[in-house]
Amino acid sequence: MYVAISGRFTEDVRNNLRRMRRRESDQVAELDYKLSSTRPDVVSWAWGEHLHLKAQMPASWCGKLSDTAIRFDTPERGTFRINVTLVPTLVVPPGRSPQGSVTIAPTDDEIKPYVEREAQLYDINERWDKVDKQLLEFLKKCKSVNEALKLWPQIEMYIPSDYIARVNEKKERSAHGPSEAAEALKSMDTDHLTTAAVIARMSGGKE
Repeated sequence: MYVAISGRFTEDVRNNLRRMRRRESDQVAELDYKLSSTRPDVVSWAWGEHLHLKAQMPASWCGKLSDTAIRFDTPERGTFRINVTLVPTLVVPPGRSPQGSVTIAPTDDEIKPYVEREAQLYDINERWDKVDKQLLEFLKKCKSVNEALKLWPQIEMYIPSDYIARVNEKKERSAHGPSEAAEALKSMDTDHLTTAAVIARMSGGKE
């Protein structure tokens, strides 16, 4: 059966891509992001120019901070900013709410597991951003779902199964002559696209 590249079809494919991305991301182990509030760099950040008064300040005058953001810079992936729970609650100067985030080296032992997790999630999103862009651009060039499947059979991994079933109800006659889609396919990284789909299936499959 002839199946057109409609707005509804495109949105269904886009939703399928989101599900596949999410399934892979969900395989990354969760971590409870915590940071010691007694670290010298955290205490110095919280007290700033008043650090020399900390030992003289009555506890009843001070405030408390239970969470904050930390920042770490990586040469390969740029800057990350994540929220952490401070353990124990951080004592801060009276009337002062520390601004910004604490900058910590990515090699720091306490945050190294967080760095590794964030890097893994970053790489997953980078890969799927590329898949989204190339796949949707290719579909825009196709006259039908049938043509997309004929030119690049592996695209079936990204298309919702009900559309595949409709295509298979009846074979469409082959169109003659080159098409925009055939030209677009030449510039696509099909190995990258296929690998992403395989990883997603290993993470839970396609609906």
